[in-house]
Amino acid sequence: MAAGTTATGGSGPPVGTVAPLWFRVADAVDSGSRVAPLRGETQSGRPLRVLFTSSSPGRDVAWEPGAWYELRNLVHAPRHRRHCPDCGAALTATDDAVQEAVGLARDRESGPQFVGTATFEATRLGPTEWLTPPDGGDVEPIRWGCRSCGRVLETAHECGSDDADAVDSETLSGRVHAALAGAAASPSGDADRLAAAESLRTRIRRGARPDAEDVTLAAVRSPYEFETTVPDPTTLSSLSPTVAGAVSTNPLTGGPERFCAVTLNPRAFDWARQRPSLDLVVAVDISGSMAAPFEPADGTAASAPSKLDAVRDALAGVVERLDSTDRVGVVLFDTNASVLKPLQPLTETTDESLRCHLAGVVPAGNTNPMAGLRRAGALFDDATGRADTERRVVLVSDTVPTTDGASAGQYRDYCGAYRRRGVGISFVGLGFHDVGATRALCGEAGTNVAVAPDPAALAALCRRHLDSVLFPVALDLDIDVGPGAELTDVAAASDPSADDSAVHRETVFPAGPTAQSLDRVLLGLSAASDSADVRVTWTDRYGDSHERSLSVAYDRGPGEWFDTDSVRTDVALHRYLRGLQAWCRGDATDGARASAAPEPQSTRLARLRRYLVEERAATGVDQFDTDIEVLRAISGDS
Repeated sequence: MAAGTTATGGSGPPVGTVAPLWFRVADAVDSGSRVAPLRGETQSGRPLRVLFTSSSPGRDVAWEPGAWYELRNLVHAPRHRRHCPDCGAALTATDDAVQEAVGLARDRESGPQFVGTATFEATRLGPTEWLTPPDGGDVEPIRWGCRSCGRVLETAHECGSDDADAVDSETLSGRVHAALAGAAASPSGDADRLAAAESLRTRIRRGARPDAEDVTLAAVRSPYEFETTVPDPTTLSSLSPTVAGAVSTNPLTGGPERFCAVTLNPRAFDWARQRPSLDLVVAVDISGSMAAPFEPADGTAASAPSKLDAVRDALAGVVERLDSTDRVGVVLFDTNASVLKPLQPLTETTDESLRCHLAGVVPAGNTNPMAGLRRAGALFDDATGRADTERRVVLVSDTVPTTDGASAGQYRDYCGAYRRRGVGISFVGLGFHDVGATRALCGEAGTNVAVAPDPAALAALCRRHLDSVLFPVALDLDIDVGPGAELTDVAAASDPSADDSAVHRETVFPAGPTAQSLDRVLLGLSAASDSADVRVTWTDRYGDSHERSLSVAYDRGPGEWFDTDSVRTDVALHRYLRGLQAWCRGDATDGARASAAPEPQSTRLARLRRYLVEERAATGVDQFDTDIEVLRAISGDS
């Protein structure tokens, strides 16, 4: 989000009278309807529906689908009643026209609603006028009155509304335009992340049995929150490793197991003050397949938007988060590649202009990602380099090179060549790709891969998790344990390495849904391990080397123990992951131990479900509830 933009909650802008608003009509008004709905989108591409009261002149406008209009005196009306703080009676708007809008909004199933009243005005815009944002704009707060005691409330916070911080029209105006421009996010930023994470669980609960390779640790962990311990964030350059130990009884074998969780605490940059400047070139696939919508994983019918429309909105979201120190370029590719925008300062590139340029693109042709990469890389040759600047290409396509693809080696070579020139590459795959199969690309330092199975996941990636796509925080990471501990399991993927490390990553990006994001590693140890001496080494983005030596002792007596609730949660999720993967493969042992007469898989899944119930009670982590229901569904255990 650009500096100075105010984000609002998911409910959109605050209530009040809005003017002006630029709006493109999608469907003509149904004048026979009681509310005469008008559907379309704002200048930034955000879908919007406008309702009209019986006295509104908006009912009589000859709306032309596809045309742009300037709308004035729209009322953003709340659905829920306001009540007088003195006597408790229901409040009404002191303006009769506004009260008519409030009454109409109250009848809707969801709200607030945008309503055109008797004072509504609409002016059709010329062919190019809509390309320029409207000047200024006011939002006049609703003035509420109580007919029982006569009190008039001048500000929103007096009647206990959800706009308690909105006390003047200037503040409201900033918030309404930020929300209509698509800058609004859920209050905690979790909604997109949870929506993306639920796809795997939803598929299983609906009866699908995915490939075991699609059931990844990242997908299982993503809805969960893990505590971090950063001694002094102001002094960190990249990572701050910590360790936590655990001894836990395996619910399927009954034997004790020892674990060591290494938390890297990768630093996410402070976007306002501390992140590097960015030279970003986005290469967008515009081949024929990008006209299709995302294919739902559960086999149901696909629905809008198209993949290219989702990319258009996501790219605008990226630009909103950048500032005047950044430069952005855009390349389009199908069979060939062309430059939509050269690499230039953000002051010459707005989210609205990118939406407008991409809105006119018609997907066609075949997919040639290499052409897109070559053209994107060439933009850096045409631009002057800058010190302390992250230089990165982000390639967005529904075709992503994989380990079994004939051209994977060619892509790796290309990534390596550009890395030696100081340019990193991130691949964003649209649809259900196997992230593990794309890991070969990550063998080159600075390279990253992400998968967006649906529009919500793509939006989350380009807003909340943008750090994890753009800014590496460490290179050449190695995690290993000393000779006194014997590893039995490692819950983390590694890049190829000549060293015999437990975990090796060429690059580490901040926590997020990307292949090279790494915040936690769970190590399983043999029962004979009395201690674990962990050594973590890495190089930060400025070339400085770091080493941390950490230790966990296990001679604490019999019985279970956990250093933190986070490591306890991590152990439970690790077992849950193994159980799901075994179910997907049809195995009866899920890697716990071989048996001459293995239990039926349904029995093992039921035991695993009861174990998660116990862990949920012990940790108080309510995210376990969903996974308990997943296990109930596939085991038949009631």
